[in-house]
Amino acid sequence: MQRLIFLFAVLLASSGCAKLAHMQQLLTLQAYSREKDRQEEFITEHDSRFARLMSVVRAGEMDHYLNREQILREFGQPVFKRVTNIGGIEAEEWFYREATAYFEGDRVYFYFDRQGRVVDWEHKHLPPKQQG
Repeated sequence: MQRLIFLFAVLLASSGCAKLAHMQQLLTLQAYSREKDRQEEFITEHDSRFARLMSVVRAGEMDHYLNREQILREFGQPVFKRVTNIGGIEAEEWFYREATAYFEGDRVYFYFDRQGRVVDWEHKHLPPKQQG
């Protein structure tokens, strides 16, 4: 009976050492898993807002959105922002698309004047590239 208790104690102690020896790797995997979950949440939220934007575009209701604050509040952060020239006037351009639709699908561009008012916007659709 003492041998059985001793064997059990040795097994218990050695399993703890194995966990401790690989604790850093386990913590890294756990952090990676949490980060992947956050990325998936971000993509889901972003694509949901983009779907809302596309429903507004298709319904012809873009004239309800007159400035940067309204666009940001309703549709979230754009994929990118840059300063460009539109009709000889400096404008801030905001670009929206689905989070992972890099080379195809719908795109919406907004152009704002220095006061943050929408001076123009456009919708483009890029068809899927042909294979072959």
